[in-house]
Amino acid sequence: MCCNSPVLAAKSQVPSIGIKSNDNWRRLLVDNNQVLDILRFIKGAYHRFEINEDMPRVWMSILQKEDYDVVMQRLERHIRTSRYEPTIHDLITHSGEELERLRQQREEEINANPLQAM
Repeated sequence: MCCNSPVLAAKSQVPSIGIKSNDNWRRLLVDNNQVLDILRFIKGAYHRFEINEDMPRVWMSILQKEDYDVVMQRLERHIRTSRYEPTIHDLITHSGEELERLRQQREEEINANPLQAM
C-alpha cells in the first residue's frame, strides 16, 4: 500500500485522545498526526510494511500514552539495528518507572530551555 493511501489520509480513523495534563506534557505525547508520521516513516524504511485501515486506530490507542521523541528515538535505533519492521511493542515504554524517568528528564529539559519546548 502506498504512503498516500486513503487510510493515512483519513485522520478521522484515529480517535482523539483528550489528554488532561499540563500544556508542556501534552505536546510531548503522541498525537493523531504523529501516529500517521510514524507509520509513514516505517513504510519509508521498510518497503514491504503494509498499512491497513485498522493500523492508525490501533497504533494510536497504544502510542497515545507515549512520548513522541522517545518513540522516534526507538524507531530510529530499530531501523539501524534490524532489517525487520518494528511492532508497536518495539517502540513503547515498558514500565511505569521508565515512563516516569522519561517524563522527569523531559520536564528538566523544558525548565532548562523553555523556548525549545514550544
